[in-house]
Amino acid sequence: GTGSEVGPCVEAASSLSSTTEDGGESGSGPPPLRVRVVSMPCQEAFLRQDAAYRASVLPGSVPTLSVEAASAHGWHRFSHDQVGMTRFGASGKG
Repeated sequence: GTGSEVGPCVEAASSLSSTTEDGGESGSGPPPLRVRVVSMPCQEAFLRQDAAYRASVLPGSVPTLSVEAASAHGWHRFSHDQVGMTRFGASGKG
């Protein structure tokens, strides 16, 4: 994400990675996930970086989800799946 989405993404990452190695206190929960949040305020600036840097940030070998409130447009270049607005006016009152 690029702005207001980053906070909720950090909270989600914390929740996904907070269970204990044995699957939770009772051992019945899911195992923890290794989760990383990357903020990308400008896709064009990221694309201007060299390939080694881009691969170090987004290796492509791990499942990647983009979250962008404004639009999912263009995020397919960086993530395996995208969450974003796909129609006008759905975010609130106009």
